[in-house]
Amino acid sequence: MDYSSIHSADCRQSDGVVDAVRSLVLWIGMVTITLAIGMLAMMVALVRAENLMHRICILWGRTIALLSGARLRIEGADRIYRGDSTLILSNHQSICDIIFFYAVFNKQFRWMAKSSLFRIPIFGWAMAGAGYIPVERGDRSRARESLFRAANQVRRGKS
Repeated sequence: MDYSSIHSADCRQSDGVVDAVRSLVLWIGMVTITLAIGMLAMMVALVRAENLMHRICILWGRTIALLSGARLRIEGADRIYRGDSTLILSNHQSICDIIFFYAVFNKQFRWMAKSSLFRIPIFGWAMAGAGYIPVERGDRSRARESLFRAANQVRRGKS
């Protein structure tokens, strides 16, 4: 079978003085953007506007991807279903994958993520406010409940 894939070839460690400076600027920009958008996300989280929160996350991902200067090569984009709901499975390798998902997919989707991420200030609050689903990986019955919640999201038109 031929699967769609996203390659982020430029997400690697830098070497040399120029790359070190570029990396420092990128990190400063990422932290600044994350804090600024995070404050907006906290306000939106108070009203539980999931779709708006997700749009804010997309803004964050696209801004970080643009700032990084990374080049994306997308294979099989023509096979991505553009209808109501799509099940997207990803075995992501780094934070870059998450950023690029936001940058590339222009539709409402929900993550399933390990529950410990939801306890991180600002980040976790934004995830909960966007309707993302925590998974308690050490507890089978609670993990199963997370799958049922994900199925309900798909029935509501979320991918």
